[in-house]
Amino acid sequence: MKKLMMSGSLIVSLWGTNICYAQSVNQMAQASINADGKNCPSVTTVKALGTTDTGTPLIAAACSNGTRHVLKILPNNTLDYVSTCAVFESFAPIKCFK
Repeated sequence: MKKLMMSGSLIVSLWGTNICYAQSVNQMAQASINADGKNCPSVTTVKALGTTDTGTPLIAAACSNGTRHVLKILPNNTLDYVSTCAVFESFAPIKCFK
């Protein structure tokens, strides 16, 4: 089983049977966005947004096609899709890239 893991803020590891592959946070964010059914050809920018009221870190990811998304970093260092930036900004006082 393959699992995306974050190590620090720049590199994540994709563990296979006997091999560890390095993967950038941009690639990890792209995989999470696409896994949620959104279209993100590549992530061009990642920005830390802060934390939720329960302490979960949030990041914003800008895609090469102009879409922007919010993801959370889970305790096991995986990324989970939250929403588009437009939806997030409609209920949160934080702006993704402004």
